[in-house]
Amino acid sequence: MQNPMPASPTINEASFAQFPMIRYAVEIGWQVLSRDEALALRGGESGKFFRSVLEEKLRSFNPWLSKEAVGSLYEKLDSLPANIEGNREILLWLRGEKTIIR
Repeated sequence: MQNPMPASPTINEASFAQFPMIRYAVEIGWQVLSRDEALALRGGESGKFFRSVLEEKLRSFNPWLSKEAVGSLYEKLDSLPANIEGNREILLWLRGEKTIIR
């Protein structure tokens, strides 16, 4: 059976999803980083998060957390698998369904 929608070299995920999302992010104040800058903030290829940025935001949103608690939460999030199960777990944290007890 022939594919009813032939692939077009001009239609791709980057042009329809990634680039518009980047443009929007810049419009609302996000900063575009080079690959080298992103790798440095992530601590290399295996890092999932910009550690210093995430820890700063965790402290600003949760001023009652100690520095040790913020570090512990970062380590917990960073240890989650980079798959759908890990994404679900992070979503629970973002929704407030998982918390750190004061």
